[in-house]
Amino acid sequence: MLLAGRVRKQEEVDVILKVLKKCFKKEVVPQALFSAENVQKQLERLSVKTGVKDENFSHIVWTQAMRRLAVLVGRALEFGEPILLVGDTGCGKTTVCQLFAALSNQALYSVNCHQHMETSDFLGGLRPIRHKSKSKEDLENTKLFEWHDGPLVLAMREDGFFLMDEISLADDSVLERLNSVLEVEKTLVLAEKGSEEHDGDVEFLTAGTKFRILATMNPGGDFGKKELSPALRNRFTEIWCPQSNDRQDILDIIKHNLNVRLCVDSSDSSDGGIAELIMDFIEWLINQEFGRRCILSIRDILSWVNFINVTADDMSVKEDVGTTLNAVMAFIHAACLVYVDGIGSGECCLVCIVVSS
Repeated sequence: MLLAGRVRKQEEVDVILKVLKKCFKKEVVPQALFSAENVQKQLERLSVKTGVKDENFSHIVWTQAMRRLAVLVGRALEFGEPILLVGDTGCGKTTVCQLFAALSNQALYSVNCHQHMETSDFLGGLRPIRHKSKSKEDLENTKLFEWHDGPLVLAMREDGFFLMDEISLADDSVLERLNSVLEVEKTLVLAEKGSEEHDGDVEFLTAGTKFRILATMNPGGDFGKKELSPALRNRFTEIWCPQSNDRQDILDIIKHNLNVRLCVDSSDSSDGGIAELIMDFIEWLINQEFGRRCILSIRDILSWVNFINVTADDMSVKEDVGTTLNAVMAFIHAACLVYVDGIGSGECCLVCIVVSS
C-alpha cells in the first residue's frame, strides 16, 4: 500500500496493483481501501482525545485524495516510520500532520525550512543570558551564554511530533545532521552543546517510542524547487499527495467554505449556484489557449470563496452596507482578483502575445 503511495504517476500505480494481484492472488481496490469507514477506523486507532476531529478540524473536507492521505499517513505513524509528504501546495500535507498530532495529544514542533537554514535552527544553540545577577560573586561565576534546545531536541525529549515544512529548501549538508534521527534507534549526539563541567561527556539523546518525525515538500521543478538526495529520501517513507482535480471533490470544498446564504442549490436554480459557476469558469479557463499555463490550486479557489464571503451583501448584516457587493459583483471581482489579473504576467503573458500575433 505504501509502495504504491510513493509513485507519482497513475500508470506506475496500475503496474504495482497488477503485480500485487499476480503474486498474492487478491485484487486491491483503492476506493474500498480509502473509504470513509477505513479513515474513521484509522483515526480512532491513533486517537487519544475524543472530539478533537469535530472541534478543531471541522474545516477538513474528506475528499478521495484526503482520505487516501489520512490512511497512508496513519499506517506509517503506527509503525513509527519517518514520513515525507510530497505534493503541490494546498493539498493538505500540513493539515494532516496537525490532525494526527492533535489526535495523539502530543505537542507538534515545526520548522519552516529555507535555503539559509543552519543546524542550530532545529537543534538549538548558545544564547546570551539576559537576566544576570548584580552581585559581585555571582558575576564572577555566571556564564555569559547558555544552551537553548531547538524544536527537534524538544520533540525528542517530550515524545512529540517534529515537522520540517518545505524540507527540500534546506541545504543537503544541513539535512545530513538528521541521519541518526531517521534511523530505527532515533538517536542524536548534541556535539554542538559541548560537555558539562561536572562529567565532561557530550549529551546523547534517544527519542521515546511515541516520537514521530514528518517532513513536507513540493515536487522538484516547481518554481525552481529541488528533490532531496536519494540517501535522505530512502530514510523516509515517502507518500505522494496528488492535487484533487475531481469536479465533485472541489465542489464539496467550495460549498463547505461558502456562506450558506450565498450557496444556491443546483436543483432549485437554473444557474446551478455559485459553486457550479466557479467550477464552470475554472474549467473554461484552463481549456483556453491563454489559460493552460495558469497554475490553479485549492488555495486559489479558497481565496475566491473567502473574497465572496467577505464582500457579498448579506441580508442579515446591516452594518456598513456601503462597502458590500451583491453576489454577482463579488463573484466577478473575486475572479479578476484570483485569476484574470494574473493572465498578463509571467509565462501567461508570453502565451497571450503568441496567440494574439
